[in-house]
Amino acid sequence: MEESAINAETGRDARRRATRSRIAHTALQLTAEHGFDGFTVDELAAAADISRRTFFNYFPTKEDALFGGPDEPSKELEERFVSGGPTGNLMDDLVTLFLDSAATHSIDAEQIRLLRAVLETEHKLVPMFRSRFAARTGELTELIQRRKDAGRRTSSSTPDPRARLAVDILGSLIGRTIQQFADVGNKSDFDTLLIHNLDEARKLLA
Repeated sequence: MEESAINAETGRDARRRATRSRIAHTALQLTAEHGFDGFTVDELAAAADISRRTFFNYFPTKEDALFGGPDEPSKELEERFVSGGPTGNLMDDLVTLFLDSAATHSIDAEQIRLLRAVLETEHKLVPMFRSRFAARTGELTELIQRRKDAGRRTSSSTPDPRARLAVDILGSLIGRTIQQFADVGNKSDFDTLLIHNLDEARKLLA
């Protein structure tokens, strides 16, 4: 692929991520102001300065917009991970998979604080949030299992318990990093904090 094509694709991807983030942030703001049932998809689209059709190009429901979070890994990133890349170390590669797919440079501390406030007042959203987290945990666990089985003639019929443990560790690291990143006095970017927490966890378990 020519350099100009790569740059153009990167630009489109950046604009798409920016629009996705704006919709999610607007959904949080409206929920904080009016409650989750206090606005429609049309009102959300108008507040985010997009059309109703554009909204559904990004999110299937209002709930999806509210928990808009990071994008799922692309097939290319998944296959890189399953094949043992990029470093060969499971936890390093799991963190890299998250960072490369989540566009963490665009994570906004105010958005995290808004989500916390919304979950504290809109209690019915908590089960939705947990359900989505559980689904993502299952997807990552399956990717680790595929990585373990890569190169074998037949897949293992017994799930590796270390796969779920690795995902649980990643979830704890991300949770810790989110708390630090959302702190009013924080001056570090999300990626730096997460990698630092991984290093500290490695030292603790050494």
